[in-house]
Amino acid sequence: MADELNKDIEAEGNENLGTPIDETRPLPYAKDPLYKDLLKYYQNADWDAGLDVLNSMLKEYPDDPGLLEFEHEIQMRVSMQRIGQETDREERKQTFRTLGIRALIGLAVLAIIIFAVRWGINLYDSRVEQARIARTEEALAQSLARKFENAEQFRKGGRIAEALALYKEIQEVDPNYDDVAEKISNAEDMLALDEIYQQGVDAYELGDLETAQDTLQKVLDVDPLYKDVAILLTEINNTISIEKLKNQAKVAYDNNNWLGVVSAYNEIQRIDNTVDVSDLEVALFFSYKNLLVETAQGGNVSVEDLEKAENYYRLALAIFPQNPEYADEIAELKQVAISLVANKYYNYAREQIEQEDYSIQSMEEALRLLNKASNISSDSTAI
Repeated sequence: MADELNKDIEAEGNENLGTPIDETRPLPYAKDPLYKDLLKYYQNADWDAGLDVLNSMLKEYPDDPGLLEFEHEIQMRVSMQRIGQETDREERKQTFRTLGIRALIGLAVLAIIIFAVRWGINLYDSRVEQARIARTEEALAQSLARKFENAEQFRKGGRIAEALALYKEIQEVDPNYDDVAEKISNAEDMLALDEIYQQGVDAYELGDLETAQDTLQKVLDVDPLYKDVAILLTEINNTISIEKLKNQAKVAYDNNNWLGVVSAYNEIQRIDNTVDVSDLEVALFFSYKNLLVETAQGGNVSVEDLEKAENYYRLALAIFPQNPEYADEIAELKQVAISLVANKYYNYAREQIEQEDYSIQSMEEALRLLNKASNISSDSTAI
């Protein structure tokens, strides 16, 4: 707008071929160089420079009508130019404001677009991340479930160390997973118990029965159903008891305590009738033989005493049935049995038969006793 106004002013000046001074009248400053400069500035619309030259000329030619008209014209031109410039500045300011507002609106719109795009991207990324997290959590849950199931199977199968390792892996991922801390504690206790158990087994295999007994008893006190500890303890206790009974039998034999030898042996048989007692055979043989003699030679020997003595005879005879090393001892045993048992059976049978008031019962008893005597002394013609 201002540019157009300035152009109009210049065009208007250019259309005025003359100057504001009427050149028909004589001018006192017509040849003055300042006047020529004034005309040049005027023609070129250089109003500020022209006004300066004019002010200089008015000092020399005051109140000159032509110069005053020039002054009025130039001031009007300057005023119009300033109005044009002001208008131009306002238009520029308005244009700047408009452009600024448009720029701000554009920036706001751009910011909204960027925000919307970023929000959309973030929302998409968030959903993608949530889906990824969900897949990861599901995979992790499945992995933990498999590990936990395997750990439980290992624990039930007695593979405690492997179970414990899996429990700890689970705890590192999820400390609160299905009471895993308690599982770990129990597994560690079981491992400690298993170590004690193994110490007991090792002591047992090395023959250190007392140490094995004490160690395995600790395991039994904690868990009566732990592996085969109850069976091992029974075997150990029986072995210790049997060894003690063997020693008792040997001491009794050395002290001529024949009944003590037999009692210790019978207790061993009650504990374990498959145990090897070959180291007691000699002591048992002579203990039975001596008990036979003591029982059959006692005062007022009854039929019941003779049956006890016969039983000792049978037991002694069964120890070395076909051992040539003890042939003499067996032969002597038979002679003792014949003289002390078979003959007394025979005498008791005779008493039953020779009774005046005999009965069927007494005859049956006599026959029973004669059969016993015959079994001991089969070659006796009298019997």
